[in-house]
This record gives sequence, structure tokens and C-alpha cells, in this order.
Amino acid sequence: MEKVAGLTMMTNHFPSFFVTIWVLVMVILALAAFVAVGIWLYLNTRNQPFASGAEALIGQVAEVRQRLAPQGQIFIEGALWQAVSEQGELGVGELVQIVAVHKLRLVVRRLESKTKQETTTP
Repeated sequence: MEKVAGLTMMTNHFPSFFVTIWVLVMVILALAAFVAVGIWLYLNTRNQPFASGAEALIGQVAEVRQRLAPQGQIFIEGALWQAVSEQGELGVGELVQIVAVHKLRLVVRRLESKTKQETTTP
């Protein structure tokens, strides 16, 4: 608030250094927008649960890359992971949901939609 008061004093007391009022208004609005965005970002991230590592993958959807019978590989977030199927065999291209992590092996279950191609076609 002191900065705003200082800016308004510049318009009246320094005849050789003149700042128009619209410049002051634009600077004040830009600062207010910056502070508002910062507060909004803080409030949004504050309510999210902290998750990192393999535990953050639980609940996400992945694609089978190597047949799960019941062990194989799935692809998620740009990486291949070893996985075990809860429901027996799953073919390549099927979508699965990660339900648990045991050491570095993911436990998965089949989604209702069978393959990636079925979910992308209109």
C-alpha cells in the first residue's frame, strides 16, 4: 500500500518527473493481478494431497505393452513398468487401472473399455 501512495505522490510533487495517472493505474492493476494469481495457485495446491514416487501411480490408467499372463509390462507416464494382473491374462493394447504397488511391481485390473483403440474412436 505504501508503494501505491508513493506512486501517486510522483504525479504531483516532481514537476520535472511527470507520470500520468493511467500509467499508475496500469501498474497497480498488474501488481494486483500478479498477487491474485499467486494466491489462487497457492489455494489450489494447498488442498491437493502430496504424492510422489510409485505410490502416485495408484488409480491411474495405463496401457498393456507386453501381455500380462499374469505378469508383463505396462506403459504409463513415459515409462515401462513391470505389472501383475489381478484378473488373469490381459492382451497388448488393453487399458488397465493401477490398484497397488508392491516394491517396484504394479498390481493392475482391467478397465471396462477393452482397448485403447475403442476409447479413441468417435
